[in-house]
Amino acid sequence: MSARENLPLEELCRRYLEAQLARDLAGRGMRVALLARRRDRLEALAGELGGPDRALPLVADVADFDQVAAAILTPPDIISQFGLAIPAILLYELSIYSVKLVERKRLEEAEAKAAQPAE
Repeated sequence: MSARENLPLEELCRRYLEAQLARDLAGRGMRVALLARRRDRLEALAGELGGPDRALPLVADVADFDQVAAAILTPPDIISQFGLAIPAILLYELSIYSVKLVERKRLEEAEAKAAQPAE
């Protein structure tokens, strides 16, 4: 008895339909992202669809939202990661500078108010 025979029929149908959908989309010229737990299955399907130019395999536990989000939001190559990191770092630095300006102005206003004689 193979491992495939131990799976519920619903699971077998779901896997088949998902793979067929990926094949159909890739056949229409679209680049697809494949997300699953098992790297060997992902790479086999990605190879069948035309390799990295047609399909991007992403390994993640699809039952874990954090892993799915990380797989989708993390760029697959280092150049794209730098392309996203540089603007994020610049925005962070800009926010720190903005806070300094606001706090400095707030401190000056508080000192001016404290220096005024009470009426």
